[in-house]
Amino acid sequence: MARSHRFARSWLVLAVALAPAVAGCKADPKLTARVELADGGPAIVVLRSPDGKEARGPAPDPKPAAIETDATRAAFKVEGGWRVVHLVSGKALASKDVVPDWRARTFEADAGNLFAIHESARADVLARARAEGGDDAVVRALADSADLRDKAWDDAQAALAAGPKQKLADRLKKSLDVGGSPTGLLRAVVATDLQAPDVAPKLGARVSELGAKKAPTSPRALGIMLRALARSRREEAGAVACKVLEASPAEPAAGTGDAAGVRPLVDAALLAIAASGASCKDAVMKTAGQDRCAILFRCKPGGARLAQNEASDQKEPLCTKEMLQAEVATELARPPSSLATGEEYWTERYGLAALWAQGPLPPEWARGHERRRYDLTQPASPECGMDLKPGTACHCDEVTLRDQACRNDSSPVQVGFCKFEIDDKKRLISNVIYYPM
Repeated sequence: MARSHRFARSWLVLAVALAPAVAGCKADPKLTARVELADGGPAIVVLRSPDGKEARGPAPDPKPAAIETDATRAAFKVEGGWRVVHLVSGKALASKDVVPDWRARTFEADAGNLFAIHESARADVLARARAEGGDDAVVRALADSADLRDKAWDDAQAALAAGPKQKLADRLKKSLDVGGSPTGLLRAVVATDLQAPDVAPKLGARVSELGAKKAPTSPRALGIMLRALARSRREEAGAVACKVLEASPAEPAAGTGDAAGVRPLVDAALLAIAASGASCKDAVMKTAGQDRCAILFRCKPGGARLAQNEASDQKEPLCTKEMLQAEVATELARPPSSLATGEEYWTERYGLAALWAQGPLPPEWARGHERRRYDLTQPASPECGMDLKPGTACHCDEVTLRDQACRNDSSPVQVGFCKFEIDDKKRLISNVIYYPM
C-alpha cells in the first residue's frame, strides 16, 4: 500500500513536467517546470534551465490544468486565466495576478507585485527591472507596490535620483484623481500638499468615491484627505462626512487597510461634521451615540480629555460644545505625516462634538451625567455580598454606582448585589443595600 502511494505522488510530479523543445525543431531554449508535493508541506515549483540549473519557489497552484514555459517564465493555468512564475536571479517568483494571456504579460508589469510579495528577492526584482527597462521600470515597480508599508520600499524610493523620484511622486499623486487606481494613496496624501490649488478641489469627490461605502478603500488615507478638506472647504467636508457615516463603514476593502480598520476615516468624518455643523444626526447617533455615559464624553477642567486608561473618580462633567471646539480645531490642523501611523482613536469624543453640532443633546444625557456626579453616602463596610441578609446596608464599588446612576433614569437601581437610591432633589446617591439578584 505504501509503495502504491509513492508511485501515485511521483506520477503527479511527472505529469506536469514539460520538455524544453520538440526534438529536431529549432526554438529558443525553454525552461522546464515541475511541481513537487512534499508530504505536509506547500507545493513547490521547480524551474530547470537548459544548462541544468534549478530554481525553486512556492507554486501558484499545486495541481494546475496546464503549465507552459518560455526562456524565463512558467505559466500555470488556473481558474480565470494564468499565473506567471518568473525566473529571477536563480529564484522562482510567482506573481499574484491572474492574467488572460500570459505571453503578453511582461516582467515590468509584474515587478511591483513581485517586489511586494517576495521579501527576500526585492533587490533582485528591482535590479532586473532596471536592467530591462531602466529607471522608468523601477519607478513603475515602486508605484505598483506603493501600498507596501515597509522600510524596503522607503529605502528603494530614497535611492532614486531626483528625476525618477519626481516621476514616482507624480504617479502616486494620480491616486488622488477620481476614477484612478488607489494604489499608493496613503503615501500620496503624506507627500502631496493637499491644500494646493490643483489638489484641494478634488478631495471631496475622491473621498466620496472611495469612502462612502461599507468597505471603504484605504480608510487611513481617506481620513487624512477629509481632515484636509475640512480645513479649506468646511461645508463640502461636512456633506461628504455625512455620506461616509450614512454608509456605515465596517471594514476596509480587502488589502487596503491596517490594524486601525475604518477608525481613521470615521474619526475624520466626525471631526468634519463637528467643524461644519453638517446635519446628519441619525448617522452620528448610530456611530457614536450608543453609549450616553461613555468615559470619553467627560472633560477634565479646561476641557482636557481623559487618557484611554486614566483613573477617574467619575466626577468629571459632560463635555460642553465649547470645551470641545479647540480640540476639534487642533485635530483638523494636524499634518498628514502625524496621521499616517498610530493606533489611538477618539471616536466617542469626536462623536460627542459632532452631536453637539446637531443641536442640543437629548435631555436624558445631561441628566444622566449630572446624576453620576451627585454626592454619595454609603457605609465603608461590609462589602455587598451573598453572606449578608437582604436589605443589609453595605458598601459597593463607587465607580460602579456612579456609572449606573448615569445609565438609569429611575430609582432605585440594582447592579449585581447592590441596590441603591438616587434622589434628584437632594442630588444624592444613598441607601446602598445588599439585594439578591
